[in-house]
Amino acid sequence: MLAQIRAFSNTIFAKAILVLLLLALVGFGVQGVSRMGNVKDTVVEAGGRSVSSAKFRQYFETQRKQIDQQQGQPVPVDALFKANIDGRLADEVAVEESVAELLNREGVRPSDRLVAERVRDEGKRFLDPVTGKFDEKAYKAFLAQNGLTPEDFEGGVRDQLAQSHFGAGLGAGMTAPLIYSTLAAAYGQDNRTLRFFIVTPQTMGPPLQPTDAQLTAFMKEHAAQLIKPETRVVTLARFSASQIAPTLTPDPADLQKRFAFEKDSLSKPELRTVEQLVLSNGAQAAEAARRIKAGEAPAAVAKALGVAAPLELANTPKSRISDPKVADAAFSLKAGESSGPIQGTLAWAVVKVTGMTPGHEVTFEEVKDKIIAEARKAQAADKALEMSKKFDDLHSGGTALVAAANKVGAQVVQLPPITKDGHTGGGQQLQLPPKFLQQAFSLAKGAETEGVEEIAPGEYYAIRVEAINPQAPFTLDEIRAPLTREVVQEDMLKRLQTRGDALLARAKKGESLDALATASGAKVSEIKGLARADQTAAQTLGQRFVGAVFAAKAGDTVQALLPSGLAIVHIDAAGAGDPTSIAQQAVAQRRGAAGAVNREIAEATRAAARALVKPHIDLKRARAAAGGDPDTVVTDASASAGAAKANKPAA
Repeated sequence: MLAQIRAFSNTIFAKAILVLLLLALVGFGVQGVSRMGNVKDTVVEAGGRSVSSAKFRQYFETQRKQIDQQQGQPVPVDALFKANIDGRLADEVAVEESVAELLNREGVRPSDRLVAERVRDEGKRFLDPVTGKFDEKAYKAFLAQNGLTPEDFEGGVRDQLAQSHFGAGLGAGMTAPLIYSTLAAAYGQDNRTLRFFIVTPQTMGPPLQPTDAQLTAFMKEHAAQLIKPETRVVTLARFSASQIAPTLTPDPADLQKRFAFEKDSLSKPELRTVEQLVLSNGAQAAEAARRIKAGEAPAAVAKALGVAAPLELANTPKSRISDPKVADAAFSLKAGESSGPIQGTLAWAVVKVTGMTPGHEVTFEEVKDKIIAEARKAQAADKALEMSKKFDDLHSGGTALVAAANKVGAQVVQLPPITKDGHTGGGQQLQLPPKFLQQAFSLAKGAETEGVEEIAPGEYYAIRVEAINPQAPFTLDEIRAPLTREVVQEDMLKRLQTRGDALLARAKKGESLDALATASGAKVSEIKGLARADQTAAQTLGQRFVGAVFAAKAGDTVQALLPSGLAIVHIDAAGAGDPTSIAQQAVAQRRGAAGAVNREIAEATRAAARALVKPHIDLKRARAAAGGDPDTVVTDASASAGAAKANKPAA
């Protein structure tokens, strides 16, 4: 296996992509779905594994939401297709599926016991607070909210275990050569002494006041980015236990029953610290009891009688002492007292109580609010279910959605126009389940869902599509303010760049930095010994400034954009770091270098997996699954040729 990895590893630059894929309950990740049999409608096939169009669409929507969050606003889907986000996502899915397939072929398979233990651990969050039993409905509802099935989740757990164990095996004991961290330390301590001044926007004259003609021209130039996504107006009928609960008054008798059921679990039991001697017979037990009562330590008595050292049960409730007779004896004594001989269920024993922590039996008044809240929640869930069934009967019988919802007392609300990913026209993200959005954008205008959908225990809904606003360009008036800011900023950057080019031209002719600063109405600042790895400087001055400085050599004059304007920089000197400091940092950074090597191994594993498994990607189906026109992408043959060229080892 390692030989195969080495054969396909042809770079020394870590790309920071980990093979340890965290396949938890939510978020993007390969779930290993539809991995058996001949699967139709697949976007990716990797050996015996495949990803369907429906699953790929979920991945794409997750990716799209992440991009929107990064940009701070909804990004038109056409812009994503133009950037080939769906194609790159399909490629990444293919690599991840290939890794999982290759590990399976190599025999890296977690046992059913390990998988069951991990699933059981994750399932603890779905225990019913009253009965303490596993709530299968809550479990399935949570998975459904995130587009998963139990089979998806369990398959993901299996993949995660296999890949994490494989990765841990590769990285175990990894120690990078000291030269790796030495080079990194020396690179980071490379330094520059420089002088600079800043040309600010305030010195460039008044900002541009763009005309409508200029704004319109800018809109035409950026037409692909200035598209309003399709939005839909949806009427929502909601049957919600969380909304019903505050209106309910639970029956006092039911509250008392619930309290009686939960009282033991809510109370704090008395705790005792006990030393227990286990003896062979009654005579030995009597002798041990006599000697302990006389003041000998239980450990000394055990040693004298030739029996096992006393078992210490620290801060233990009565229910945790396995032998009932021993438990009764231990909890009948006071602190410091010891028992007589105890003929337990399995053996003779003598106990001594060395500590006591009083318990507390909870009263109804102490937990009244909690009991009422739980009772309301359970009662509201039943009422929401009953309400949804009555609505369903009326709706399926021909009553319109709004009328049926009003008859049963459900909440009816018309949402503002929303996009496919749940954003409003103002950019606000509404917390709407993926299934809701998928239905809202699959129905025609005026259409209604056929039945009631469950999104969580006690939470149901039905919808009607009131209006469809197709994708269209923004009008000038709709985006005048942000467009004006963008045009003004672009114009100012061009003017700063022009001024910077002129100043650099004067510097090349021999004009000093001081003279250039005076002509620009600015003051010269100096930085001595600026190190490449100085994070404080990078945060204060910006990466562009630091990058420009270290791309230049001593004697150069360069320019770099700053948040406050344009910097004109002269490099007075370039030097290396202190050898002693470099050596110290090299030792300190050695573990980090090992991490970089591990990441390279992970990337080499991904490359090897792809080359060996040879996954098939249907790019047209990927685009169709993402909601685009499949005829706008390259063919599978072209994609395969491109992938083969990309994976060809460097000469």
